[in-house]
Formats: sequence, structure tokens, C-alpha cells
Amino acid sequence: MNPQAPVSRVFSSPLSDEQPSRVPQEGRAPERPSNAVSVEIFIPRVAAWLTTNSREHWAVTNKRTQTWRKAAWAMTKAARLTPITGPVHVTATIHKTTRHRYDLDGHTPTVKACIDGIRQAGVLPEDDTTVIPLLTIRAGEPRKRAGVLLRIEATQ
Repeated sequence: MNPQAPVSRVFSSPLSDEQPSRVPQEGRAPERPSNAVSVEIFIPRVAAWLTTNSREHWAVTNKRTQTWRKAAWAMTKAARLTPITGPVHVTATIHKTTRHRYDLDGHTPTVKACIDGIRQAGVLPEDDTTVIPLLTIRAGEPRKRAGVLLRIEATQ
């Protein structure tokens, strides 16, 4: 990662640990730089985690998936991000409220639902391997509010 590259940080919830660098004017989201090569979006936990080990009825899983996808869509729309057309590297950091151990790759369905919501919001043209050739899932430090922090970096 280039340390000189501009980074646009977007946080969706006042309960997140970090605050945005710019204070929005009354009722308006801050303007995002059009030359941003990297953005971060925190999607708070809005439903139970989607995991590959889940053995629930398909309708329950579908409802949770839609909840995660809609939350990601809403946070992305609220941030007013400009579309990124080229290939990107997506880093998903899973933040929980405790330090308990968990199966990191089991959270792939949650990350997929969040990426689908961002694509649906129009920031990414597609979510296939031509646009997202690299996806990284990491465990994050515990936070007061659990959720997924997605960092989208444009690559050349």
C-alpha cells in the first residue's frame, strides 16, 4: 500500500470506536474525495453472523443475508461514495465484542452479503474476479460494537 495514497474513511455508526475525520454539516454526509483510492466502511452487526457451519432453515438464513446486504447498501449510500471501476483489493476485518476464538473462514457468507450490498449501492460494477481479484478476511480487535470493516483499495 502506498503511504501517500489518499484514504477516505467512512463509519456507519456513532457507536463505532473511531470517528470520521470530517464533521458533516447539519443533516449532510461529508463529501468524499473523487480521487480516493481507498475507502473503509464499517457495517455494524445487524443480525446474527452468517457462517458456513450454520444448519438453519434456508428461509432463516435468507432473511439474515438480506438484513446484512441491506445494511451494507444503506451505509454505502449514506456515505455517498463515488464508484470504483477498476480492480480492487477488499480486506474484510471481523470485529467482535469479545476475544473468544472463532472460525474466521466461517464468516465468509457475512462478508459476501456485505460486498453484495456495496455492489448493489453502485460503488462496484460487479463482485466477480475481474473486479475483486483479491479478498482478504482478517480477525480484528474487540470493539464495543461488533461488525465488519471493509477496506476497498483500487489496484493497478
